[in-house]
Amino acid sequence: MALCELAQHIVKSTDMFVEIARTGQGKIAMPAAEPCETAERLLDLVRRYTERTKAAYGAIDDATLAVHFDHPHPNFRGPREKLLVLANDHEVHHKGQLYVYARMLGAEQVPFFIL
Repeated sequence: MALCELAQHIVKSTDMFVEIARTGQGKIAMPAAEPCETAERLLDLVRRYTERTKAAYGAIDDATLAVHFDHPHPNFRGPREKLLVLANDHEVHHKGQLYVYARMLGAEQVPFFIL
């Protein structure tokens, strides 16, 4: 994936997993990338998805996370909480790739996303 596609894939996939965990509805699929002619447009998209995902995440309670999610693929079956773990693992994997891209573009320091 190109840098623009990878950044979108990270935020859109995380949003997808969180929304499915919240509602139990939706399809696990590769999100489509939007054209991003400028870095500002990409940053705006990332910010919008991040805010949307944070709001959805904040709306999930423990009882919802315990509800079973049925899916044809066994890796996705189980309590909805599992979808949040998968979202995190998926994001970590792709952020590693994104860091490599940033270094290739000359970034000397990249943020270490921890609290």
